[in-house]
Amino acid sequence: MAVLPGSPADKAGIVENDIILEVNGTKIDNENSLAKMIAEFQVGQEITLKVWSKGDTKTVKANLQEAPGNN
Repeated sequence: MAVLPGSPADKAGIVENDIILEVNGTKIDNENSLAKMIAEFQVGQEITLKVWSKGDTKTVKANLQEAPGNN
C-alpha cells in the first residue's frame, strides 16, 4: 500500500514497502489484522508500531487520525 503524504504513517516515518509487524506489542497475524487492531483505538490516541523497513526492524509512534471521508 502507498503511504499518503501527511498521513499518520507518513508522519511516523513509515515509507512504501515497510511492513507493520506489531501494534502496541501485539503481533499482526490471521487473528489480529492491522485494521481490526487499529479499530480498537480512538482518534487522537498514540500507538507504537514495530515495522520491518529496509532489512531491519524499527519502532515508531503514530497518532491516529480520522480516515478521510469519515467526517
